[in-house]
Amino acid sequence: MIMTDYTFNPSDVYRVSVERDMSAECPISRPGKDIECYLLPGSNASIDYYARNADDIIEIAGIVSDMGGGTDELVGALDKHYDRRGWSHCVYTLAGRCQSDYVRLYVAMRTEGYCDAETFCRNNLQSWWDGDVYVMTLERRREWRDSDGNVMYTWDDLDALCGVYSRDIDAEWRDLAGEYFAIPPDILPNVTR
Repeated sequence: MIMTDYTFNPSDVYRVSVERDMSAECPISRPGKDIECYLLPGSNASIDYYARNADDIIEIAGIVSDMGGGTDELVGALDKHYDRRGWSHCVYTLAGRCQSDYVRLYVAMRTEGYCDAETFCRNNLQSWWDGDVYVMTLERRREWRDSDGNVMYTWDDLDALCGVYSRDIDAEWRDLAGEYFAIPPDILPNVTR
């Protein structure tokens, strides 16, 4: 489900629509093996939903549990494991609206060509959790005549940027639209809804 937040008209011919993507996938579910994630004990969520590429983590969790260790010992063992691999890692909590509604995750990731785990969690995972994921669409106005000869117009999609994680879309949309759609900044208006 995508809900239109607002539309900006940089000219009479083009416009940029910014829509909240309510069906955006969790960013830890992206393809590949460069993110590993595990739901830490005590979280109020399904382990199957948050466990990604977690074979190593599950094996280490079993060893720590067999030795009588708890969550702190598990995190310590995981830290050592991912330090040896040269991966970035962190413990990150996504808080809900009530005390029992939270998810505490252990996230590890390769940083080549991307960012560290803490930055990924703070910018992408937190934005997804809060519903701050957007789709920006560049549209062009097309005029046409109906059967009675009246001039009509519709907007045709030219390009789209999906998966925009933003904590403040009002402040960032101009830079994103200008960069991705190659719109000169001087024709992008100030934010109006």
